[in-house]
Amino acid sequence: AFAQAATRPQDFTFAFQNADINQVAQAILGEAGIPFSIDPAVSARITLRIDQRLNREQLVAAFEAALGANGIAVVRDSGQLFITPQAKAKSSATIRRGTEGIGGAGYEIVAVPLAYAQPSEVSKALEAITGADSVLYANDKLGLLLLGGSGGSLKSALEALRVFDQSAFQDSKIRWYELSQAQASMKWMVSSRIGP
Repeated sequence: AFAQAATRPQDFTFAFQNADINQVAQAILGEAGIPFSIDPAVSARITLRIDQRLNREQLVAAFEAALGANGIAVVRDSGQLFITPQAKAKSSATIRRGTEGIGGAGYEIVAVPLAYAQPSEVSKALEAITGADSVLYANDKLGLLLLGGSGGSLKSALEALRVFDQSAFQDSKIRWYELSQAQASMKWMVSSRIGP
C-alpha cells in the first residue's frame, strides 16, 4: 500500500460528470497523496460519482475500476501509479519477485516459481478458475509462471496457485470436466501423467 501523507485517517467523496481524466486523477490521487503520472496516449472523459465516504484504499480501488470500465489501466511501479491504456499495461508493468504487498491498486506482473506442479498445467487451471488472462507466461523447464493483474484478481490467482503447487500434484495433469447430472456445474479432476 502507499504511504499515507496525513497521520489521521481520511474519508473521501467525489462527483465528476464527463470530466477530463487528468482532472479526475489529480483530484482523486492528488487528494489521497498518491504520486502518479499519466501516459500521453490517455485522453478520456469519465463520469464517476462516489456518494458514500470511502477510505483512501477504497477510493483508489473505485477509481481504478472506473478507469478499467473506460479501457484505461493503472500500473503500480515503485510506489507510483502510472495511468495508461489497458493495451499497454502489460508492457508498462515491471516484473516483481515475491508476493508481499500484492493486491493493492495498480496492474502488476509477478514471477512465481513453482516447486511441484507443472506451470503449463497450473496455467490451464488458473484460466478456467479466474476466467481472465492472468497467466502471461508459463515455462515447464524453468518451473516459472508470470502472472499479471491488479488488486483482488492477482491476489485470487496467487491463492489458487498455492492450492495447485503441492507435492500431491507433482507430475500430474489437471483436467476439467463438465458435469450434467450433478449440483456443481464444473468440477476439477487430477489424473496421473501416463507415458512420456
